[in-house]
Amino acid sequence: MPTLLFAQVISGTWRTRSSVGFTARVGTTSSVVNGKIYVIGGTVNTINGLSLVEVFDPATNTWNTPSTTGIFISRLFHTSCVVDNKIYVIGGVDQDHTVPNLQIFDPSSNTWTTPATTGPFLSRFDAACGVVDGKIFVIGGNFIDGSGFPGSDNVEIFDPLINKWSVPTNISGVYTHRKNMASCTIGNKIYIIGGDNADNSFGIIQAFDVTSNTWSTLDVTGKFTPRASLTCSVIAGKIFTIGGANFHIASQPYQDTLEVFNPFTSSWTTGMTNGAFTPRYALTSSELDDQIYVMGGKNGNGILNTNEVFTPILSDVAPPNSNLDIQLSPNPTMGNITISHLPQNIQHITITNILGETMLAQMNPKSTTITFDLSKFTLGIYNVRVTTPSSVIVKKIVLK
Repeated sequence: MPTLLFAQVISGTWRTRSSVGFTARVGTTSSVVNGKIYVIGGTVNTINGLSLVEVFDPATNTWNTPSTTGIFISRLFHTSCVVDNKIYVIGGVDQDHTVPNLQIFDPSSNTWTTPATTGPFLSRFDAACGVVDGKIFVIGGNFIDGSGFPGSDNVEIFDPLINKWSVPTNISGVYTHRKNMASCTIGNKIYIIGGDNADNSFGIIQAFDVTSNTWSTLDVTGKFTPRASLTCSVIAGKIFTIGGANFHIASQPYQDTLEVFNPFTSSWTTGMTNGAFTPRYALTSSELDDQIYVMGGKNGNGILNTNEVFTPILSDVAPPNSNLDIQLSPNPTMGNITISHLPQNIQHITITNILGETMLAQMNPKSTTITFDLSKFTLGIYNVRVTTPSSVIVKKIVLK
């Protein structure tokens, strides 16, 4: 068994956000581009796919339905990933057939394209995907061809630079066949969590190392509630698993569980939360500015357009890391603030006011130095928060 380095309690608050303009649905995906959340496809009746794109802006707490060009093939139970601010939508199912192609949505022009691709892709739904070094890894999935479960253990790689599919060779280790699992990517590993088959809901977590093409079933401490059709998001290198269902427990199939996995200690922690989360499954989530937005899903009341956000207490997730010598200058400042000596693996930088509200943000900066203009802000104290896969660095800015 792994050694539990410390028992870290993860706490935070659930809040309800606007659902006005958001279509109730299940089997959808959500992706973040430039501070907005794009919810794509899904279904209102568990059979017919949607070709719908709806966009949530957390800054204004509003939804809108953009007018798009190009054709998007309706689908549900697909998967999607973001590369270079474009959303790649892969696989899925519509009525009684799988959707075989990959399509790309460009939020900058609200345009759909269907690229001509080469190489093999196995048409399927309920697959997982993750992005490592600009390439999309698609894992597992299920079929509608009479073969039924257990489905696919395929790993296929899409290279957006050349629109080519490939299959890695010499994969080692064992992947557990299942459907309705969640997936999150940290570094060079794609984590597959939960899921079910005809007999069980799984409580396992497996990792695919894309560098060595190796599967491993992690030996963990702590508790993970076996469930399927859950969702997960990453904050500060930790995986937050939310919701789902275990239909093998008739007394309480719909889960309101929030459990957090720490890959560095290989341990599970149950979140201590304030506020209410609506128990449901077949939901989707996206992380933005250290908050997790959870949308859609289904429970005993039917298909939902519920939109809720979880805000963790950041010091619980990743205590500020004083070992990284990030510098702010000038500080105090009368306008511009330059942040230098940044590490290479930054997920995002945010400037927040004393209420914790995000004033400015920069996702995945490519430079080790970045400058923000604070001249239009009210004079006072602000925080700069730099998030990496393993830590959060917080420093104060004085605007005078």
